[in-house]
Amino acid sequence: MELKSALLVVPVLTLPDYSIPFVIETDAIGNGIGAFLMQKDHPISFISKGLSACHATLSGYKKELLALYKNGKENLVADALSRIQGAELMSMLICLVQADLWDEIKANWTTDPLLQVLIESLQVQPRKHFTWLNPQLRRTGKLVVGDDTSLRTKILSLWNFTHVGGHSGIDATTRKVMAYFYWNGIRSDIANFVYKCVVCKRNKYDTSAYPGLLQPLPIFAFPWMDICMDFIEELL
Repeated sequence: MELKSALLVVPVLTLPDYSIPFVIETDAIGNGIGAFLMQKDHPISFISKGLSACHATLSGYKKELLALYKNGKENLVADALSRIQGAELMSMLICLVQADLWDEIKANWTTDPLLQVLIESLQVQPRKHFTWLNPQLRRTGKLVVGDDTSLRTKILSLWNFTHVGGHSGIDATTRKVMAYFYWNGIRSDIANFVYKCVVCKRNKYDTSAYPGLLQPLPIFAFPWMDICMDFIEELL
């Protein structure tokens, strides 16, 4: 009931108004932590993550210390996030930003020939890493995306161009996308996509270490101070 109530109250995210104070609502329960950045009782941004095996064994009181705690009935929004599974949260995120993306991913499983063969084989014999349940095609818990360039581009655009991605760079975008999706060559596709992003090229500064000043060769004080030799053979 709490999850349904929370989703009915806050169906979509909104843009922030920096002239109004922000409120953070958080909760930790079970094996997850959820937090909402609120403004005028409306969500601006959110985060939800699972607890590590070490933290999952902590008592309820200690788990609450991993997040700012707001009491019971006043904390419906964050309670919903802390109780929701990662895949369901990803579905919420996709629906909030682009409603038809989830449908395209599901349709891709029925149109890609290789994925059709994989799904049929999974229904007969389970395979390592891959599962077909609910019905969703996953590899180690991540949604499998077939050989569809437009769909892959749409996914990468969502996690790079929009406020969800925020042009975070190759490493951060790779972590975000690979937390939910899998396809062959996903790392190289993400790197090439972000590398070609015009906004990133214009606004991202070079984070490599400064090489320092050039060190020219010393000026010799007199002839034959430094002698070098090389052997060259088979000249025509």
